[in-house]
Amino acid sequence: MKNTVVNWWNIIVKLKNDSSLWDYLEPAEIMELVQRMKEAKDMIAGLEKYINIDLRPALQKLNF
Repeated sequence: MKNTVVNWWNIIVKLKNDSSLWDYLEPAEIMELVQRMKEAKDMIAGLEKYINIDLRPALQKLNF
C-alpha cells in the first residue's frame, strides 16, 4: 500500500473556486477538510477573510 501525501490547501483552494468538488469527496474526507479549516482559522488570525467556502453542499451530503 502506497502512502500518498495530501495537500489539503490545494483541495481547499479548489473547493473555494468550484463547489461541485464536494460531490466527489467521501464523508470522512469532508469531515477532515472541515477540521483542517477550523484548525487553520484558529492558528492564523484573519484567515476567515480570505477563505470563504460554501459548506452547504458538504452538509447536504452529510445529511445535516
